Amino acid sequence: MRKAVEGLIAQHGLAGKMHEADEMFRQLCGIEAIGLFALHTCINHSCDSNCEAQTYCYSTAALDVVALRTIVAGEEITISYIDKKLPVFQRRARLRRHYLFDCHCGKCLSEM
Repeated sequence: MRKAVEGLIAQHGLAGKMHEADEMFRQLCGIEAIGLFALHTCINHSCDSNCEAQTYCYSTAALDVVALRTIVAGEEITISYIDKKLPVFQRRARLRRHYLFDCHCGKCLSEM
């Protein structure tokens, strides 16, 4: 995947031009942005997450993971993969369809 993305960026002369590359991917794929972030992929989902992937920084190509509340020692860091404001059945359906798992977080269990 990385080589394919790098190839497209090089083919269109967009190396070092993050804004232009994002616009190209937006037009080609119909998505807002694309990125591969190794650490971010290790963070599990919760509909009652304690963190969020908040900022994509064009100059450093970094994604910030920011705490939404105090995280106690030993607590798992989680983010929400979907819109947390959706009703429980819609959240669970999207997670099943797009991420291939059933959510059993405390928020889902308490709303069912």
